[in-house]
Formats: sequence, C-alpha cells, structure tokens
Amino acid sequence: MKKSFPILFSLVLCIASISCNFNKSDNKNINVESHSENHEEDNKIELNQGEKWKANEETTNGILNMQNILATSKPETIADFQDLSTLLNEEKNLIIKKCTMKGSAHDNLHIYLMPLLEQINSLGEIKSNSEGEKIIQEMALHLNDYFNYFE
Repeated sequence: MKKSFPILFSLVLCIASISCNFNKSDNKNINVESHSENHEEDNKIELNQGEKWKANEETTNGILNMQNILATSKPETIADFQDLSTLLNEEKNLIIKKCTMKGSAHDNLHIYLMPLLEQINSLGEIKSNSEGEKIIQEMALHLNDYFNYFE
C-alpha cells in the first residue's frame, strides 16, 4: 500500500483539476499534476444526464488497444505479467498524453481511469500467477465498462 500512495495521491489531485498538465520528463510513466483550483468530487462516475460522455477518439482507441493487448496476451510467468503491465502502462500514458476532453467529461474519465491505473500498477507488482490472472480478469471487466459511460 505504501508504494501505491504516491500514485493514488497524484490521481486524486488530477480528479480535482479542471484540466491536466503532463510531466513529460519521466519517459516510463506520465504523472498528472494538479492545478490550484480544487472542487469536490464524489469519485463515482456518472452519465451525462443519462447519456454517455463524448470521449476523444484517442481515448477510445487506447481503451480498445488495451482490450486487445489483454485478449492476445498469454502470460505464463511473473515476468510475463510484469511485461504485460509495462505494455498496458505505455498505452495508458498515450491515453493521458492525448487527452483533449474538458469539463465534466474529463472529470468522469479520470474517475474511470483511477481503478485501471491501480490495476496496471498492481499487475507489475504481483507475486504469483494466480494474483496476475485475477487482476487481468478485473481489468478486462473494467475496460468493458468504459463503453457503459463513454462513446
């Protein structure tokens, strides 16, 4: 949990922001920096007055790419799961880097992404194949959920 705190803290700060700036000096992982204007978020994704949010094409393509990566991967060792985590992290970085969404759509996207980022990080830290399989199953369900909230 101690290793996850900086990641979760960065994500919570991002949710409280109006838009994201990206720290591009770290090629391994893009971190989201906060802005000074904060507002309350209940951390529960919502629909746009009963309708799906309009997502930018790059975000939707990134989610589809992540689904494809999971569907075609056949990890057999802990190292394989860690490699899978790296691939998914790279795709996540592209989603964040190319994000052009604004306002409530943007805020809800970040609420959606929080569990996904945690799953990707957890996958890279597994201690057993069964732990990796469980995370992959949860991640696949979460990726499918994207299409319940975004189009």
